[in-house]
Amino acid sequence: MFTADTNLLLYSVDNEAGKKHEDAWKLVALASRSKAAVLTEQSLIEFLHASVRKRMRPLAQAAESVSKWIAVFPVIVPDSTIVERTIALLERHKLSVWDARLIATCASNECSVLLSEDMQNGASYGGVTVLNPFKSGNRPILGHLLQA
Repeated sequence: MFTADTNLLLYSVDNEAGKKHEDAWKLVALASRSKAAVLTEQSLIEFLHASVRKRMRPLAQAAESVSKWIAVFPVIVPDSTIVERTIALLERHKLSVWDARLIATCASNECSVLLSEDMQNGASYGGVTVLNPFKSGNRPILGHLLQA
């Protein structure tokens, strides 16, 4: 399984993000047809927060996007080990607490790839590999993920 970080969701709706908007929109559209794609509740909540805070969209519009994604993608949530897993990742890696929590949620749900430009491309944390979807060298891997 693979999932998208908040930044990818934000770019997919941000018409002013240029090529990143185009690429993110296409990626989310293609991912919606893949049985291997999931979203995390954290990315959806962060999307709501960032959309409204940055005045990209009013809450109703941001909530509409989230509702559409929930209808298409399975949503994974943290389990009861989230705190311990987050702490373990923080002890081993230089991550923000929110990135560690996101990775911990992915790991506990057997989601092995996180699409994000906010962390080190190709890094592996607790069995979750971060892949920057905007790096051209990652296109073959993205293609493989999207066909699953």
